[in-house]
Amino acid sequence: MSETILLRNGLVIDGTGKTAYRADVLIDGERIARIGTADPGDAAAQFNYALLLENGEGMPIDKSLAAHYYKLAADQGYAAAQCNYSFLLFNGDGIPMDKALAAHYFKMAADLGCVNAQCSYGFILSNGDGIPTDKAL
Repeated sequence: MSETILLRNGLVIDGTGKTAYRADVLIDGERIARIGTADPGDAAAQFNYALLLENGEGMPIDKSLAAHYYKLAADQGYAAAQCNYSFLLFNGDGIPMDKALAAHYFKMAADLGCVNAQCSYGFILSNGDGIPTDKAL
């Protein structure tokens, strides 16, 4: 088994830096209750891996790759990933700035009840930053 790293927030990465999952049990680096890996179809793990990449926890910061994993999870309807992906798009942080696409993902997350996305989407609607203004909403 490659080296396993347990981070303070309960996320685990393996020595390759490609696996992200929550650990319920970690004994001598061998027994791990895996909830998911960052494989296609596991939106929660993709989101967790993106968080690790964006914040540089246990690996170098890579916002471009973080955006990739946020988008994978976002396109599966994971609201927190939609919101985080929107912030990267809106600010051009690690990826090309695209305020219209950011507004689209903010709206998706807002519709799912993400409070941060609701505030951000409201701000965008009010200021017309990337989309036409709609102060009535």
